Amino acid sequence: MKAQIITIVLALVSIPLVYWYAKTSYEKQKVQKVEDWNKYWDWVAKHPQEIAKYPDMLRRVRSPRAAEWVGRHPDVAAAISAALANAPLNNGNGVAPVPSATTPTAPVAPVTSTRQAFLDQIAKQGSSVDAKLTTKTITARLDTTGATIATLQFNDLKESSFKPVSASDPPVSELGPYQLLRPWDKAESFALTVPKSADMPEELDKVEWLYTEIPGGHRFTRVLPDGELKVTKEYLLPTPVPGNEYSDYHFILRVSVENLGAKPRIFGYTLYGPAGLIPPTTSSQLPLQAVIALKDEHGGFSAERKSFTDVFSDVKDKKPSLNKQAPGGNRISFYGLVEKQFACAVVPLDEKLAIDSASADTLLDVLGRAPTAQDEAALKAPEDSLPKQITVRGTRSSFVVAPGTTVSQDYMVYAGPLWKGLLDGHPAYVAADLGSLVDYKSWWPLVPTLAFFLTKLLVGFHYITRSWGLSIVLLTVLVRACLHPLMVKQTKSTQKMQSLQPEINKLKEKYQDKDGNMSPEDSKKFQAEQMELWKKHGINPLGCMGPMLLQLPIFIGLWNALTYAFELRQSSFLWIRDLTEPDVVFRLPFKLPMHGMNAFCVLPLLMLVVYIFQMKSMPKASDPQQAEQQKMMQWVMPVMGYMFYSVSSGLLLYYITSALLGMAEQRWIKKRLGITTPGQIAPAM
Repeated sequence: MKAQIITIVLALVSIPLVYWYAKTSYEKQKVQKVEDWNKYWDWVAKHPQEIAKYPDMLRRVRSPRAAEWVGRHPDVAAAISAALANAPLNNGNGVAPVPSATTPTAPVAPVTSTRQAFLDQIAKQGSSVDAKLTTKTITARLDTTGATIATLQFNDLKESSFKPVSASDPPVSELGPYQLLRPWDKAESFALTVPKSADMPEELDKVEWLYTEIPGGHRFTRVLPDGELKVTKEYLLPTPVPGNEYSDYHFILRVSVENLGAKPRIFGYTLYGPAGLIPPTTSSQLPLQAVIALKDEHGGFSAERKSFTDVFSDVKDKKPSLNKQAPGGNRISFYGLVEKQFACAVVPLDEKLAIDSASADTLLDVLGRAPTAQDEAALKAPEDSLPKQITVRGTRSSFVVAPGTTVSQDYMVYAGPLWKGLLDGHPAYVAADLGSLVDYKSWWPLVPTLAFFLTKLLVGFHYITRSWGLSIVLLTVLVRACLHPLMVKQTKSTQKMQSLQPEINKLKEKYQDKDGNMSPEDSKKFQAEQMELWKKHGINPLGCMGPMLLQLPIFIGLWNALTYAFELRQSSFLWIRDLTEPDVVFRLPFKLPMHGMNAFCVLPLLMLVVYIFQMKSMPKASDPQQAEQQKMMQWVMPVMGYMFYSVSSGLLLYYITSALLGMAEQRWIKKRLGITTPGQIAPAM
């Protein structure tokens, strides 16, 4: 009983502690962001010559909010004027301008004929093109409008077997392919844009491209209006890695610019990443996040993330959202989107033609729509919607294309699972640090490391048992075995405290008044004498809490592991179809309050039975106050059980197994120690 009370007290104490920790961390992040922002502006003030190279920087210093700051820095104002004199910005979208070339020109043939021939080919092509890029693991449907990817789905990975609200669950054999990308409104993935100006009147992401099938891939071509530049996008199959059957959760996107004229041209473009991801239909969705990773000049990596709600808020308030510059020897390692168990990221492969910057944006802003009150309401609704979708884009501000030459840049596009073993086992993924996409995040500092370690243990047990359910059971046994010495010590401390209960009751009678209450002064005296009595008999009151305190981070770490670990996705055990989802037996005709699902699950009921059995195993308290607490626990435990109703079945399997092992362990310890008086059974996690 005391251990149960301690559990509640610990929970009540930990809630404000967690809130304080979260609030403190948030305040520190705010301060850090302000410091980083101030450092950014200090760097701009010291390097005004860099403004012309980075379009996002030029857009920021030209914004109305920066007008006062620019007025205090004449060198910056002069650099802005010089940059605008070379080529005006298009519309402040962060795409670099194309300065006019100054190299002397030679007589060339009229370029209009080249442009016209291209337009004639486009007219003949029509809209009958059906291009698909298919690897072992993914199939992407390509669109000639913008030379983009319209849809992307996996060949072998199936859609989720769990729907929060459903009339019935389909058999696993009837599940369709898991789809990762689809168009949101008119936004498609991997669009390429250039500044729109008098010399460039068309938007490349909205016009038709000429399609050609080539060995090992597909090619899309667009001749620009002046007829001197030809832009090509090629979607190419990956080079297989011997001995690695899962090496092709990616493809190569090659962007080439060919100079058909007789004078050097300066060109720049922005390559968008995935235009939103399709949210999984699971019991515990995680917010879609934008992620940008930077590789510094010393080879170190750092990644920063931002959820769709934060990006939406930043764009709405016209604040800088997730944005990374890569000056000097720094490089953008990758940029993209992450959800619960899947990610899609763009990795620049040629460091000599590196991306200058990368930034996140909402699809609403990309499509030119100002957010409305309905859009803000849609952020809180459970249904999928356009306001929840974001994208990340990378910008190459400017590079020179000599006459008769072609400048190409290769990008690896990863579209696959957050599978640590895969991301840490492929050389190309390791080189870009894609393993950092797997983030066992938590407010508790050690939980991510513990979650990663527990996942490794589960993988090791699975190698032996070939069953993820048995692996969770073995992990539970291992945890209980490691905590067994502490459980023995806890049982001894509990028994000693129970043996001293008569003396403690005498102390209570000494300081209690007739109503059974104590004044603050008497309460302090009672606690001091009680501690002295415990100390005299060698009792440490914290000894009863040791196993519980150690199990708490393990429980949270396993929670994260079962939430994020792709390895356990759709793994079955007994009647359970997916250990990362609730164990649905049948569907109810109504939705359960607070959980928003209509699934009837068995494991939560089994956990409730274990709670009842634990309560029945406790001795009846002789103290009236403890008796009232026992009655309260009879109501608290079922409520806690209901709160756990929608958690993953793997986590409940761990909890139930740990509870049963804990009760058996308590009986064995007491028998070995010769304790015949029934005592409390410590709660198991």
